[in-house]
Amino acid sequence: MKKKRYTASLLAVLLAAGLVTGCGAASSSTADSTTGAAQVGTSASAAADSGSSDGKVITIGFSTAWDSMMPYNSASGSMYNALMLDKIYDRLAFAEIGGSSFKPRAAKSWEAADDNQSIVFHLDENATWSDGQKVTADDWVYTFQLITDPAFTGTSRGDAKSLAGTDDSGVRTGDSFEGVEKLDDYTIKLHLKNPSTPEDWLISHNRQVYVLPQHVLKDIPVDSILTSDVWNNPVGSGPMKFVSQVAGSEMVLAPRPEYQLGNTNASQVILKVVDSTNALNSLISGELDYNEISNQVSETNKAVATGAGLTVTTSDTPNFFFEMIINNSNVSDANLRKALWYALDVDALIKTYNGGNGTSTDTYVLPDSPYYNSDVNVSYDPDKAKELMQEAGYDGKTLTLACGSSRESLASLMKQYWDAVGLNVQIQIVDVATMFSGLKDGTYDLGLSGHTPTYGVTWFDDATSLHVLKGEGNSSYSVTDPKLGEYYNEINSTFDTDKRTELVKEYQQYLADTAPYVPLWFSDLNYIESNVQNIDYLASMMCNDNIYEWQK
Repeated sequence: MKKKRYTASLLAVLLAAGLVTGCGAASSSTADSTTGAAQVGTSASAAADSGSSDGKVITIGFSTAWDSMMPYNSASGSMYNALMLDKIYDRLAFAEIGGSSFKPRAAKSWEAADDNQSIVFHLDENATWSDGQKVTADDWVYTFQLITDPAFTGTSRGDAKSLAGTDDSGVRTGDSFEGVEKLDDYTIKLHLKNPSTPEDWLISHNRQVYVLPQHVLKDIPVDSILTSDVWNNPVGSGPMKFVSQVAGSEMVLAPRPEYQLGNTNASQVILKVVDSTNALNSLISGELDYNEISNQVSETNKAVATGAGLTVTTSDTPNFFFEMIINNSNVSDANLRKALWYALDVDALIKTYNGGNGTSTDTYVLPDSPYYNSDVNVSYDPDKAKELMQEAGYDGKTLTLACGSSRESLASLMKQYWDAVGLNVQIQIVDVATMFSGLKDGTYDLGLSGHTPTYGVTWFDDATSLHVLKGEGNSSYSVTDPKLGEYYNEINSTFDTDKRTELVKEYQQYLADTAPYVPLWFSDLNYIESNVQNIDYLASMMCNDNIYEWQK
């Protein structure tokens, strides 16, 4: 497959920082997806109408609804759920596109300690909870203790597995937890299983680590946390405060003027679920001010947007990675997984489905990374696919591919290629949460998904828990190959640049040889510039918004 080489400007920044070398919302009763409890509130639109007298409201479009207001219990783990949580809860840092740099959020600064075996975070003393209480180191310690507790059954605690004293699913292994230490009221120290620079750790884990309020949760038994009604009106320390929601439709948020980094001049922010096919019209009409992710617009619709007077800008670095998930327990033969891959003409899929905006890839590593292995090659070869099917003893069994409605046309195109070689694939159109839960429990064999690529050396593993063995963590891939975990641990424990580069390139070849998933393409982002000022468009691809800087 032909690979495009991207500009090296961002890479130069990364190299200078040491990141790529390892040195470095009428009254209604609704059900909350976390608890199933009835929630009564004012609709988002009505609440907005009753806002402050300045009348400034920012309406943000979500093409997929959030599924949990408890940060560590999202069934889908989707970018949209993360972008909702990012507004209510605080993270340690704010990540720029690709993890090229990090800015303070809950933490003012950080540094490595103990020969990269620990990271010290200095917390912002001005941070407060939405109920007025101070955020301290005790809250962070409580958060890590909660999510690593064996009695905690949330779906999204996997990022704790990087901490000392946890198993591969992020559950602590001893009576006491050694992974986090309070140094003083506003300083915490994370003790790691394997050495890491702060930047590498943040690239891999910042998206999923949110602080929770100890004073609100401490008296609730751990095994009752997820079903508590506190999640119907959550207390957070992020830039926004929850006001109300119509679950799956709209959510109203109010800016918190006391947020330590300042805040937007709008009186309210509305998160509104808009079908992806209507998003552009909603932007043109002014129904939306901004559309997550990054006001994106397809190649096909770019001319429509510019013709309507909107400004469309294209990023100069790849910021979207598209792949096919494979449940490795259901499709256990690597030859059959590879047959699914070889049967696809990915360049033709990009041209037909994505208007040509994309570059086919055989690996998760960004093309301008020094770790990229250009020798890995899985080209479109239907005869090879048939050969692999025969070696796998494929008997015509029907495989089920799940995807959202926005990707139905892509799935149909892929099915044509599989039909051509005799691979029987049935398409199921479901919502994102159903897709991921069905992949995890084995209901579906295949799925279509996308992620934000970063310059972290094992970013895809960290984003998907690819290397976690079945039964030990939250992974849609149900990987049973322990060698993936061995590679992961060795790569992340190696700081010599040459050795690490060699290992990552070897790992890419191993992934191509065993095909635990199918990488499809990287694409640049076309985004529509909003009437809201100071938006960091590309940072939203890292699942965080600088909404506290937005001005309308």
